[in-house]
Amino acid sequence: MSRLRDLLILTVWDCRDFDTYGELTRMTQFKDKSSQQNRVTSGLLNYTILMAADILLYQTSLVPVGEDQMQHLELTRRIAQKFNAYYEDFFIIPEGFTPQTGARIRNLIDPTKKMDKSDPDPRTLIALTDVDEVIAHKIRKAKTDPEGNFNIQDKDSGISNLVTIFANLTGKSQVTVVDEYSARGYRLFKDDLVQILIETFRPIRNEYSRIREDEEFLGHLLEVGKVRSLSLSQDNIVAIRKIVGLAG
Repeated sequence: MSRLRDLLILTVWDCRDFDTYGELTRMTQFKDKSSQQNRVTSGLLNYTILMAADILLYQTSLVPVGEDQMQHLELTRRIAQKFNAYYEDFFIIPEGFTPQTGARIRNLIDPTKKMDKSDPDPRTLIALTDVDEVIAHKIRKAKTDPEGNFNIQDKDSGISNLVTIFANLTGKSQVTVVDEYSARGYRLFKDDLVQILIETFRPIRNEYSRIREDEEFLGHLLEVGKVRSLSLSQDNIVAIRKIVGLAG
């Protein structure tokens, strides 16, 4: 994977009319993350190139992606288009698939931000491995609406975020959820949401623990994945090297 990333960096730098540095520094996540750090590394800058390599290496046509990653997918598309125009028509131009609801799950404490596993405050997110008691505590402390309303029109409100989670896990529409709980209050709504999250994540957590404890099985999976990924990607790596004049 790092070889394709390096190839993409080199060839995109070489493509005419492609402002590589400007493109990368305009990425919202780069701006957000770099503003939180005293020292910005090249790894943070080139993260989106690695993502593009991940997608393009396997000639992916459809990419499931949240709203916060659509900008990265657009960069991937531009890289593929520039490469195809400058060298030859090789890469498939991927399309994004974003669900109608749940495309951006918000931070439980500050719903103006997205839920992010890299957030240093564990209260802001629900992890798949959280135990039942932790899930309950986080949801009960999650921000809602100071006026006690079920206003789902304001997407930056805490209650809109919780209703979105509830709807996606139950298959109900957000309007249906609001109709069921608007007269019954936040307490019952949160209690029921806690139970839904626990029932959804408990089997995932249990299976994770079972697999994580089996080091031999994990090693086998890594080896199988390595062999399969190389078999799928090697022909493309060879073809790309030939196209850009690095064959041999």
